[in-house]
Amino acid sequence: MLRIITLSGIIALSTLCQLATAEVVDESWRQVFEFQSKMAAQGNNKAQFTLGEMYQNGRGVVKDYDTAIEWYTKAKSNGHDGASDRIAMIYQSKKQEAEARQKAEAEKAAQKERARQQALAQEREAETKRKKRAHEKKQAAKAKKQAQKKKTAQVKLTPEERAKKIKEAQERAKAIAKENELKQQQKADAALEEYKRSLASTKSAEAAKKQPPKVPEKYIDPFE
Repeated sequence: MLRIITLSGIIALSTLCQLATAEVVDESWRQVFEFQSKMAAQGNNKAQFTLGEMYQNGRGVVKDYDTAIEWYTKAKSNGHDGASDRIAMIYQSKKQEAEARQKAEAEKAAQKERARQQALAQEREAETKRKKRAHEKKQAAKAKKQAQKKKTAQVKLTPEERAKKIKEAQERAKAIAKENELKQQQKADAALEEYKRSLASTKSAEAAKKQPPKVPEKYIDPFE
């Protein structure tokens, strides 16, 4: 318990010291800014350069590149050698920061677009599932209705009507079987005829090979 109190006291003391230091630093920079502003107003190029640095880096004042360029330009006009480099540096920094902002904005826009596309895809998927469930539900209801209707129709049939329908179904089954059997028989007969024709053609060819070649009759000269 004593350790916790001691640690808490140290943290509180450290925080107070940091705040006090920040106030001292802020007061110091405020004094520097006031002094340099007076000197710069009198045309001192070093003071003008210092004000440019303060605005460039945000020391004692709010960071402002445009104001920093104004003070660096005045220092340059009054003969300060390093002002030109600082102006170029600020323009380079502004360019880099602008590019960084554009890149960040583009990435933010890309992320937003990806999120939008993902949301649309999820909506489409949900809609597809909803339609599928609705279709399945409709088909199930239709099948159930048909089954119920069929069951109701069967219940209403008399035993004689039910026997008649069974007999008709058996006769249809026999007719289909007979028709299939006839088709199979026709295919078998056609195959047999084709086989016979092939054997006959083979036999004719073999018989033609076995016949002796015809010898031409001897030519008789009528003038001999």
